[in-house]
Amino acid sequence: MKVLVIITGGTISMVQHRETGALVPADAETFKRFVPELFVSDIQVDTVAFTPLLDSSDINPDMWARMAQM
Repeated sequence: MKVLVIITGGTISMVQHRETGALVPADAETFKRFVPELFVSDIQVDTVAFTPLLDSSDINPDMWARMAQM
């Protein structure tokens, strides 16, 4: 089985900035370190990240179409 995790930069992939304490989008490698349990089974989990990372409130129908093609 294969699963694709699309990291857009929204809530689930947010991490706390070390200096400011503000929540900021995490890149794919940081995301993997925060949820290692997703990557330890027989399921093949691939990740792809939007560039630039976006908050979910900034996602629009064009981006939904882009995700459908990934």
